[in-house]
Amino acid sequence: MTRNLPQLLKSIRVPRSFSPSQLFDLRNCALRVLAKRAERYLPPPPSALHGILLHHVREQMLLGRWGNKDSPEEAFDWILEQASFRLDELLAGEDKTKYMVPLRNTIGRRKWNQKTFESKLWAISSGLESCGQDPGLLEIERTNDGVEYNGENNTCEEGAEALVKSRSLRISGRADLIEKLNHNRLRITDFKSGKFIDSHGNPLPRYKLQLGLYALVAEKVYPGRSIELRLDGARRLRVLWDRSLREFCSKALEEASQTYPAGTVMEANALATPGSWCVGCGLRPRCQNYLNTVPAWWSNSGDRPRPLPIDVWGEVLETKIYDGATVLEMQDDGGRLIRIKGISMERDLTRLDVGKRVYFFDLKPTESLSSHGRRIHPLNFHDIPPDGGLVHSRATGLQIFMGES
Repeated sequence: MTRNLPQLLKSIRVPRSFSPSQLFDLRNCALRVLAKRAERYLPPPPSALHGILLHHVREQMLLGRWGNKDSPEEAFDWILEQASFRLDELLAGEDKTKYMVPLRNTIGRRKWNQKTFESKLWAISSGLESCGQDPGLLEIERTNDGVEYNGENNTCEEGAEALVKSRSLRISGRADLIEKLNHNRLRITDFKSGKFIDSHGNPLPRYKLQLGLYALVAEKVYPGRSIELRLDGARRLRVLWDRSLREFCSKALEEASQTYPAGTVMEANALATPGSWCVGCGLRPRCQNYLNTVPAWWSNSGDRPRPLPIDVWGEVLETKIYDGATVLEMQDDGGRLIRIKGISMERDLTRLDVGKRVYFFDLKPTESLSSHGRRIHPLNFHDIPPDGGLVHSRATGLQIFMGES
């Protein structure tokens, strides 16, 4: 069933602490980073859910929670199977994610196998051992990642999913792995299932900042200790913790703290900056700047931000039933005539009156997103793939909202 467009987000209270994994994104859109407690009406992208799944498997491997499995390879397969089943259960229990089940099919065989194979190679070569405990349950929401906290001013735990927080620095998060190598050396590792290096093989600035923020807290807890930083994914890369990186991280943190004082109530429109980074943001239906700005960017002429979320909204021109599904023609708010095919009958859009406003978020394009070497925003979309899934995939994360006529 469709719902009315949710109430626009008017203001937010700036959280007391920043998440190391998200601080870099403040320069793109502060609202996305700071609105931690605002309800998101769009589901996480399938790729993000896949990352959470593989992250959980690595965590359980690091903790030695293999049960009675004899080898890392056998343990990896077992933990992945259990966690995949658990994740599909969680997704099936929510209306906005139920069409993503099974996630393996939503991701696609090639991407699923590639990322899984990379993680499995890591597990096989890791030299880990089992502690005999069974794996813990996977949860979609990670805790202590930039949330409010109480207690000691500075904390830097050891082990997997190590809590790292500092009241004075306004940092709160969890590092994937912190190891005490000896009495004067500490190693902080962050695992990545996606791209984390540039075309020259250098670590991307956002991940250098993330690791550096962990290191700033570690220096407070372990003064004088040598700190080694590492990114670990399809390849392993050391990140040098030197004066340059320390200054870069300290400056970014100082600017964030001065610009966004803890506890301050700020207007959402003053924080929201639409752009290509809106892809994957769950606040889009509630973000007035996004809803007002982006339709002018849908045109495929001129210099428009790309990529954009595969969203569209406007006024209904015609609805009809074809091959057991709804076909809808609209004039979108960018002035274009667009068509959406294969809308499942479960969406209940068969009786929409002409002139009714409808908002579609996370559709699938029925046409190529590239034309003459340029990225485009499509005119033709679908829910259920018109070719039965041979080339196109279903819009598993599609959310539809009704607006005022």
